Amino acid sequence: MHVIPIYTLFKHHALNGLVAKSPWPGEQAERSQADLQREARAHRQIQEGLTENDYTRRFIRLISCDPSDSTLTMEYAKMGTLRNYLQAHAEQIDQSRRYSWILAMAEGLAMLHAQSIIHCDFTPNNMLLDDRLELKITDFGCCSIDGSRPTGAASIRFDPCNGDWRTLATQVEDLFALGSSIFEVLTGKRPLEDIPSESQIRFRRSHWTRDGAFSSGGLPTDSYGGVTLPEWKNA
Repeated sequence: MHVIPIYTLFKHHALNGLVAKSPWPGEQAERSQADLQREARAHRQIQEGLTENDYTRRFIRLISCDPSDSTLTMEYAKMGTLRNYLQAHAEQIDQSRRYSWILAMAEGLAMLHAQSIIHCDFTPNNMLLDDRLELKITDFGCCSIDGSRPTGAASIRFDPCNGDWRTLATQVEDLFALGSSIFEVLTGKRPLEDIPSESQIRFRRSHWTRDGAFSSGGLPTDSYGGVTLPEWKNA
């Protein structure tokens, strides 16, 4: 058994093809347990609304939830996060593989929305790859279920509300994040990755125009640009 380093409020341990996702002790315990319970509820709702094939094809499977401390036992994705894979194998990934991931994330997001779930942190860091490099969506700890208020949000590059999760979530936020994720899959970089300051990103986004977005350096100048521009232009 070994710990998988992931930046969350949870501890991850891998054993025998499964992952145990457990809450941190101490001050973070109550919040992380609540988020794990939310994640388990989201999985149950997805399972009830989808065929078993669709669920296992597009989402990391929830195996069980321990009622004593909310520890989740889940499917282990051998190849790790999509973001890490993109960075580690940038030169080896062909376009057909990139397009297949884009279709998979769009399909999975549509399935979520059909079950009245808004992910609220839809990024390549929350998409995992199995041993066949099939993309599966994970991490529903801060999601909105049936209109409930979320408990978190994606970073500013993936959230049109600039990371403010105190308001009710809508599908628009996830669609914006989908556009940002498509950008990252096609280019290997997050939108505006060269700009470290969130305030500068807000300023840059607010002054974009349809013609100027590409020359500003925030969107790709090749044929991929039109894929993500509508989401960013309207943010």
